[in-house]
Amino acid sequence: MRGIWTAGLGIVIAIGLLAQAPAKAAGTKCANVEVHNPSNTEGVGAQRIRARGTTCRSARHIAKVVAKEALVRGEGHVPKTIAGYRVVVQDTRCGGCAPVWPVTATKPGARVTFTLFGGA
Repeated sequence: MRGIWTAGLGIVIAIGLLAQAPAKAAGTKCANVEVHNPSNTEGVGAQRIRARGTTCRSARHIAKVVAKEALVRGEGHVPKTIAGYRVVVQDTRCGGCAPVWPVTATKPGARVTFTLFGGA
């Protein structure tokens, strides 16, 4: 009888763990990142940061590096790899609108997405 209870408890725990797995697969929302030039007249912000398969600390590091490079050198000069992640910045130029660049950084088993907002 004791074995049946132990097996039943094990099944309940396993089902509970499986039920939590899809929530983690969707990704974790992370805090925004802002980078300003020394005179504080221009800045680039990384918002809507989501991390899947990695930590927010890693996601925010990638976002900060991308934002800093976009501020200093322009979005076309962002490194192709950061901390082992392949970084892709989508070009969404439009005349007269504030710059907005969707960014995706991936490596096996991990994905970071965010949006860069630039401007004066």
